[in-house]
Amino acid sequence: MMTKIGKVLNGWEAWKKLPERKDNAAFLKASRFEKGLSSFVDRTLKRSFGAFKNEFEEGQAFKKRSVIQLINVTMGGQKKFYNRWLSITEKTKLLNECKLVSSVFASLNFAIKSVSDIAFVDNKDTAIKEKALIQLFKNMSANMGDCFKRWRDVNNIEKLRERMSNQQKEGVLKVLANLLNNGKVAQIREAINKFRLNRRITEIQRNFLKRLLMSKAGLVVIGFKKWQGLPERKDNAAFLKASRFEKGLSSFVDRTLKRSFGAFKNEFEEGQAFKKRSVIQLINVTMGGQKKFYNRWVQMVNHDLLYKRCKAVAQLFENCQKSVDKIASPILLKKQYAL
Repeated sequence: MMTKIGKVLNGWEAWKKLPERKDNAAFLKASRFEKGLSSFVDRTLKRSFGAFKNEFEEGQAFKKRSVIQLINVTMGGQKKFYNRWLSITEKTKLLNECKLVSSVFASLNFAIKSVSDIAFVDNKDTAIKEKALIQLFKNMSANMGDCFKRWRDVNNIEKLRERMSNQQKEGVLKVLANLLNNGKVAQIREAINKFRLNRRITEIQRNFLKRLLMSKAGLVVIGFKKWQGLPERKDNAAFLKASRFEKGLSSFVDRTLKRSFGAFKNEFEEGQAFKKRSVIQLINVTMGGQKKFYNRWVQMVNHDLLYKRCKAVAQLFENCQKSVDKIASPILLKKQYAL
């Protein structure tokens, strides 16, 4: 009943159940008043309502675009690849259809032009076309002769192969392999492959150095090098004065803005924590099924490892307690109660 047909049926049933009109004159007066009021509202609020309507439509369009962009950003990897593949197939299909349509129109244009040229153009062009066709047919016959010649050559080569022994074939293959491997083209190809391998090795080394320098140890090394590259201090007295002024200023700021800054800092940290939680929750909600199963499996494995470690630690403490009891009980208790 929530479809369009169901809504139409519901409206029809509600219209049937409406009571009959008792006072027709009052109904006509009310309808005239309603029409006049609606026309007055349209005349007075036309410009402002149109502006509000345009703003509302633009806002709805932006909202729709943002929702679509959010879905495209937060969808899984398989869904992204599927959508990319679907768009590529649709574009290729549209391109093929456009090519077919353009080829059909080109063939129609060529046919119409060829027919109309015979009727409307001078006989000289038709004579030139006839000569061109005759030449084409001659070329086709010559090509057929070339085809038969190649066929005869292929047959002769096959006959030679049948007459050759296996040792002769091996010798010919060795000669060809030597020509292919020791020729100039092979040497150039080998040099190019070596250059490519060297380039890959250098790229791997650069990436490794970049990652190493972006780690904590690398950043420490970079900072130490920058510290070494700093110039020497020229005026030590001015530096001491500036450092004392900076310490006094920092202590003054800490004393005066301690409470308010602490409150702002706590609010900022709580906001960052809420933001981080919301982002993690959004990622967990919008991730794919395989990612959810993988995260659940990782969580179960971690819990299992933690349980095993706790069990091992508890067993260790229990064994230690038993050993301590066995050693201390004969000393602290009486001889008749000793183990």
